[in-house]
Amino acid sequence: MTLKLGLIGAGKIAVKYLEVLAAVPDVEIAAIANRSNPVIHDLASRFAIPKVFNDSRALLDSGVDAVIVAPSVIANFEVSQVCLEQGMPCLLEKPPGLTVAEAEALANLAAKKSVPHLVALNRRYYSSVRQAREAIAEKGRLIAVAVEAPEKLEHTRAHPPAIAARWMVANGIHCLDLFRHLGGEVEQVHAVSHVGGPSAPSSFAALVRFAGGLAGQFTSHWAAPGPWTVTLYGEGRRVTLKPIEKCNVLDADGTERALEPDPIDVKFKPGLYRQLEAFLAVVRSRGAVAAPGADLAEAVKTMRLIAQIGGTE
Repeated sequence: MTLKLGLIGAGKIAVKYLEVLAAVPDVEIAAIANRSNPVIHDLASRFAIPKVFNDSRALLDSGVDAVIVAPSVIANFEVSQVCLEQGMPCLLEKPPGLTVAEAEALANLAAKKSVPHLVALNRRYYSSVRQAREAIAEKGRLIAVAVEAPEKLEHTRAHPPAIAARWMVANGIHCLDLFRHLGGEVEQVHAVSHVGGPSAPSSFAALVRFAGGLAGQFTSHWAAPGPWTVTLYGEGRRVTLKPIEKCNVLDADGTERALEPDPIDVKFKPGLYRQLEAFLAVVRSRGAVAAPGADLAEAVKTMRLIAQIGGTE
């Protein structure tokens, strides 16, 4: 059965979704909506999208089977709420609101309405992340996870103050969700932070105890350069993702090797194709989200961890 999908948003991530959707079988990009971005008509022409709206509610009433919610960060909560209220199956771009309370409200609404959905935390679907977990498991158990997530101040300064002030939610959620995804359920958090303001250097550091005694270390120093880095420590093996798209395996005997990412993660923005496959499976089955995906209830746990480390709700 061909699914008719709608896309709400016309920014950079929306373009990445359209590139993937054009390559996925049994999917029709039936409609696109955005209330302010003038490129929406160019996108509709480029990807042969028949219906264009400047209001998301009109798109929801246009006969689509499911939607991808990818507006601006500031509008994400409001638009997601409308989609869930109408019972529309949806792939929700991160973050699911700018506060824990907003994320909880969306999760409660999705549960109340029994809406099939997936939260777009696409790092979970990186082939490099899957390879890293498999490489550790080959040798034994995972012992610890470390995530280093510097942020570029020029990126925060380019956004409205409301977004810049919650940049750990708006952008840092990628690394903190991956931290939770790899470590598991959080049992204890010991965090220290220095918040420099919406556009000034900030530093965050945390030691985390995950279920089963797994150790976690998270750092994010905004004044220092460098790519996001994830390190998995196992029995006789260390796996490093630096940047996260690349997987390097080091064994106790000094043997080192780099693993090649899946071709699908080279052709498209990493993780997006597998994430979209997972979403379509949820829509067609109207079932629960399968691993490694995250629904809103799972995303709320990441939002709570961000609050604990960042010192904000």
